[in-house]
Amino acid sequence: MKIGIIGAGTVGTILAKSMALAGHEVYIANSRDPETLAEVFRDFENIYPVWKNELKEKSDILLLAVRWKDTRKVLDDLGDINGSILIDVTNNVDENFDLIDTGGKPSSEVIQELVPSARVVKAFNTFKISKYLDDRGKGIISFLAGNDEEALETVSELVTSMGFVPYNTGSLLFGGRLMNVKGRLAGKARLKEEADNIIREELEKMK
Repeated sequence: MKIGIIGAGTVGTILAKSMALAGHEVYIANSRDPETLAEVFRDFENIYPVWKNELKEKSDILLLAVRWKDTRKVLDDLGDINGSILIDVTNNVDENFDLIDTGGKPSSEVIQELVPSARVVKAFNTFKISKYLDDRGKGIISFLAGNDEEALETVSELVTSMGFVPYNTGSLLFGGRLMNVKGRLAGKARLKEEADNIIREELEKMK
């Protein structure tokens, strides 16, 4: 797959390396010159630092890994995504990791509203990001949420290739809320049985 990562902080950098190790072609952009990333990725032949405005053209899948306060501007600059998959890794917190109010909506629903032409999938945000490099191939569950089945299948294939076990939690409204900061699936890696129980209990509350 050709992945375009928006944001080259800790999260974007670790995911870029993990995806590259899985054999994917990764393009990554920060808010500055691509040359500022050359040293960071010098050991990876399949990670290509580029300008932000090149990401849509070069990538099959886009991945959003920026601070919450920057999401609106970044997505406005990105423009029409024209049905592409957008993986949302953001968490609605500030620099002190305090929760930012999203009007009662899961953060990925806010992202979907900002880019209605995208097929948003929430992923890679529920446990310590370093695990995606350090614990590849250990059978750890990686949660997903989304409204588009084909997009979920594609991201599931990506997660599997990285050495993790994809777990579809449902829609952005239901699963996205559980994966959100303070949600019942957020904060740590979980066993499948524990995740199954949480999903079952949450579904029961809706009856």
